[in-house]
Amino acid sequence: MSKILKDRYSISADELEARMQAQQKYHDEPISKAVAVLSEARDMIMRELGIDTEKDVETIQQQQDLLGIILTEETREDMAGLNGWFVFLRRKGDIIPFCWIGAAQLNNAGEVTCEIHRFQDNRLKKITGPKLVGS
Repeated sequence: MSKILKDRYSISADELEARMQAQQKYHDEPISKAVAVLSEARDMIMRELGIDTEKDVETIQQQQDLLGIILTEETREDMAGLNGWFVFLRRKGDIIPFCWIGAAQLNNAGEVTCEIHRFQDNRLKKITGPKLVGS
């Protein structure tokens, strides 16, 4: 009678499914929610500047070029390595900083937030999304 030992690198189909569901719940869904909040913040600024954000990517880029809007993805080392977007406006040959759209962050309530710093009128707006896990 031979004894079959389970290989430590093998898992059952049920275990694989459970791991995939956990990955979806605790990793993929929170990232999707954070990206959605960040995208909404960007789209809000673009709509304010006259861009139709419901169009395809190529048309949006054409609108940005026509309106002189420059969107750059940056990492701010002077701000503890925060990622986000700078929005600049091209006016009469000058490039004017318009706003900074900060990276999505988690607040103490478990919700994802994104800050928009407007340079011209020195305002700060926070976009708050849903709780990342458990909602």
